Amino acid sequence: MKLTLQTDYSLRVILYIGANEGARSTIHQIAIAYDISENHLTKIVHNLTTLGYLDSARGRHGGLKLPASLSSVRLGDFISKLEPDFLQSPWFEEPVVKVSGLRQALIDAQEAFVQSLNRYDVGQLLAPKSKLRKTLNLSLEPGTVNLNQ
Repeated sequence: MKLTLQTDYSLRVILYIGANEGARSTIHQIAIAYDISENHLTKIVHNLTTLGYLDSARGRHGGLKLPASLSSVRLGDFISKLEPDFLQSPWFEEPVVKVSGLRQALIDAQEAFVQSLNRYDVGQLLAPKSKLRKTLNLSLEPGTVNLNQ
């Protein structure tokens, strides 16, 4: 199974903000941490905010935070929301695919993939906060970024 770049970046955003321990993060900080285009991240953040996976505030004290409820969201459900067309193809509707059983085999595989991911929740991904902070080059003081390292 292959996930899209949007899902990859979405997971990176969640990990970064979660590692920042409740402090507000900015798209600029995340872009620097992962060497990703701010314009692309803006679209990702907008989608995550629309889905309710991020809280966003504008202004001087604005930025991005994870809602408390996100920690209990199952990983498979999270990815399914980001990948609504996960196994969609016009080919799946052709008679030969339906008759052969290939379509059902792929649907079963997708369900097994999501069920396997649902053994984990977002909170578990964020559990090794000190390791995440070190890997992402966040300073020791929560809520700040060390751009000099």
